[in-house]
Amino acid sequence: MSADERASWEALVEFFDVLGVVTERRDGAVLIAWPPGPVDEPRRPILLERTEHFGEPWLEATAPLCEASRIAPRQALELNAVLSVGQVATVGDTCVVRHSAPLGALRWRDLDQMLALLAWTPAAILDHGPIERDDVFAHWG
Repeated sequence: MSADERASWEALVEFFDVLGVVTERRDGAVLIAWPPGPVDEPRRPILLERTEHFGEPWLEATAPLCEASRIAPRQALELNAVLSVGQVATVGDTCVVRHSAPLGALRWRDLDQMLALLAWTPAAILDHGPIERDDVFAHWG
């Protein structure tokens, strides 16, 4: 598959199966450990769900950040102002970073960048505290 090729839900699930990063599977959702690599290297759980918006299939990707009680509402809004991709949200008692994209327009290279940001951003926020917009993308060099 080329980097410009569009993704489908079935192709996504097959791709992650082949990579060996699927840790749990539900109807319309898979939990992956990202990025792929040796088991002893740090990986972040990211939940991928097929959703419907505007009558079209979308991909919603969610990565845990921390317990919701650890982030004040103002801090969460400040984090959203810094993130160019995704947003901070609360799901139950967990604060998460998530991003959605229409599957019909999602290219494989866009998916790769989205997952890299979702895997890297929570660690950057937790490890380094408040971050500036330029810091979020500094590792892309």
